[in-house]
Amino acid sequence: MGRPGCRSAAGTLVVVKITERQRQEQERLQLQFTQNDLFYNSICKRKLKEHRKHRKAALGRYSLRDFVIAALAIVFAMAVVGSLMFIVMRMTRLSSNPLSMEDRVVIDKLTSWVAAAKANRTPLQYVMGVDIGATNTRVALQRVGDSEVVIVKKIQADRVSTLISQLETVSAWLLPLVRGIGPLTSCMDAAGPISPNRKQVEITNWPDKTDRTLNVDTMNQKMFPPGKTLLLNDLEACCYGILGLNAAGTLGNFFAPLWGPNMDTLQPFHYLVLAMGTGLGVGLLLRIGNEFKVVPAEIGHTLVTSFGPTHPEHATDTALTEWLSTKLYMGRHGIEFEDICSGRGLEWAYEWVITSHNATGLETRLPAAAIAERGSAETPCLYAREALWLHYKYLFRVAQNTCVGVQTKGVILAGDNQVNNHKFVRSNVAQLQEQFLTHPKKGWLSGIPVVQQETKINVNLVGALYMAQQHSH
Repeated sequence: MGRPGCRSAAGTLVVVKITERQRQEQERLQLQFTQNDLFYNSICKRKLKEHRKHRKAALGRYSLRDFVIAALAIVFAMAVVGSLMFIVMRMTRLSSNPLSMEDRVVIDKLTSWVAAAKANRTPLQYVMGVDIGATNTRVALQRVGDSEVVIVKKIQADRVSTLISQLETVSAWLLPLVRGIGPLTSCMDAAGPISPNRKQVEITNWPDKTDRTLNVDTMNQKMFPPGKTLLLNDLEACCYGILGLNAAGTLGNFFAPLWGPNMDTLQPFHYLVLAMGTGLGVGLLLRIGNEFKVVPAEIGHTLVTSFGPTHPEHATDTALTEWLSTKLYMGRHGIEFEDICSGRGLEWAYEWVITSHNATGLETRLPAAAIAERGSAETPCLYAREALWLHYKYLFRVAQNTCVGVQTKGVILAGDNQVNNHKFVRSNVAQLQEQFLTHPKKGWLSGIPVVQQETKINVNLVGALYMAQQHSH
């Protein structure tokens, strides 16, 4: 087998020889691969040169006009594809969330606005009004200089956070319809005191006191532009709405006299405006020079007056006012007119009627709407009818006192509740006129006309739009 050292040396020699052969084989293969690469690169360069030559020859056959036409064709094809995709997406959205008839009317109207502006080569200019109620808020648009009102949406909100969220949704739906163009001016109205700068209101007919202060600076600035957004008290808006209807010549379409002449147009003297709803709204239209000035008032919070001790209604009046004073103020204060002339006041009046008559088997508390409906039915509930009578009896008392004190020469009863109850009021007009005239200054009152709203229209919303129009210039 030989010595180990020889085996080791021989083994080492063998390994070296094998490694050398491998190195030589690798060099040979590398040389062959390099030659092949040079060959193929040569072929590729020749082919590329020929291709460029043929392409140049081919392009030489086309003019610049041909390239422009090809580019336009590509753009047109892309537009068609985009339109088809938009239609498919719109149809899918409509099928999952079908539009209401009201929405379709709004879309058609706003589309016609955009088309008219484009045809006339004039900018689309419109204003927005928002009437914030106790439960429902209504949003409307009106083109500048136009009398037509487009009711866009009715939303439900009784908190500022909810209102802002809902109005954001309305804005997102509305803006694409008007090509992203916001209103020139916006005007909102709500029940409650307005700050001196017209930017903030505490909405007093909303329940949550921690979430009922609205500031216009927190609103969507596209739809409520800074410096061009107004806030009105709800009765201010009602008064401006009457001025708006008067300016349009349509006041007589919605208001009819209880006594006195027709009111097709306002006469040049002071008017008292009353609107019973959640509370008692009072506003004044004061004729100053050649125009009317709107003054909101809180006369509903003045104390109720009663007839003298020999008047046949003295005992009833005293019993009612003492009962309400005890219920509301522990007997320490007299009652306010709003304690009867309001939704809650009608409910309290009904409760008092049931209690005073010792009626059994009947609910002592009913919602105001139910009381009004039962009291004005063809076959009325006598207790509801008496409560409704008290409700209006004291309304005419507050009208009487205000006309004497402020020297207003006309009374206007406005609002949806007045429309709903106008038949009841008209059927009791003689008794209500007697209430109005029972005063030591009867002579001051006898010539004053009283009109009531008998046809529904959101006078507050008309007023908000009217003021937005006035500030759009």
